[in-house]
Amino acid sequence: EKDPVSSRLLADEPTNAYLILCGKLSDIGEIEAAKQYDSWFEHNETLFESEARAIESVLPKGWNRAVEIGCGTGLFADRLGVEAGIEPSEPMTDCARTRGI
Repeated sequence: EKDPVSSRLLADEPTNAYLILCGKLSDIGEIEAAKQYDSWFEHNETLFESEARAIESVLPKGWNRAVEIGCGTGLFADRLGVEAGIEPSEPMTDCARTRGI
């Protein structure tokens, strides 16, 4: 039985068909997710700052080193001064690296 999503993509979009066959569609999805994640916070800067301040309020006093587990694109790590992160998504890791995380 064919997967209806894959079948639709194969029929409608030759580029996606190739990517599905090569197992690369998830990479494209993750790249898009990384862009959308950052874009959402860029368009909702007040919420971003609110979340960052909430995190800062529970950080230990005088901390100077940290590793963010699941750092995503490194957006929050960068804002909070965290220099290292762990992220399983390769596209998000690439974004974090551009921020020096």
